[in-house]
Amino acid sequence: MDEQLDLAKWMWQTEKCGQSAPAQKTVQELQWTGSIVQFVELFYSIHVAKTVNEGMITLKDLFGAACEIFHIDAGSYSRIFIEIKKRAGSRTLFLDKLKAGLIHYMEEADGK
Repeated sequence: MDEQLDLAKWMWQTEKCGQSAPAQKTVQELQWTGSIVQFVELFYSIHVAKTVNEGMITLKDLFGAACEIFHIDAGSYSRIFIEIKKRAGSRTLFLDKLKAGLIHYMEEADGK
């Protein structure tokens, strides 16, 4: 009975996120499979956009949490960000890739 209540509570809490069933992997099993540079680019952009805790989180705390969730060591994230800023051409290669991929996915979903 407790398991059913827990599942019902979880489903109610996650309904607004569009999840219809429990995730297949637990937090302990999530593994970042992109590059460390992609990871740094993504989480710097999340920090700058203030989309976690309404921006009331330090960069260090955000990276600490993200590294724990995705089992990655990004201890040198500030040095990596300096290298990202030095890029010639697009300085947001991973974000550009994410945007293009999402647009393509939407177009396929629309039948285009």
